[in-house]
Amino acid sequence: RTFSLQFSFSNAPAMGEKPVFSSRAIVFQIDPDTKKSWLPCSQSPVPVAFYHDPSRRTYRIISVDSGKALINSTIVPTMNFTKTGAKLTRSSD
Repeated sequence: RTFSLQFSFSNAPAMGEKPVFSSRAIVFQIDPDTKKSWLPCSQSPVPVAFYHDPSRRTYRIISVDSGKALINSTIVPTMNFTKTGAKLTRSSD
């Protein structure tokens, strides 16, 4: 299934997580009606950060814009990342 990139969460990283990489990106989510087209969650690039928790062997992607969580997703080994364009990647589990 394809997951939506909009979640509710506390934007503070968990205690064991260490920052790995950060960048800025325009975040999109799948249109819940069509399941085919993409809807922007942000109109301009927003901070996106990747964290690693070595004790739990997990990674997490976090993005917050104006206090609203756009992404809070744990990356697991069974996820598939599909390059759908030159600048767009879709993830599913």
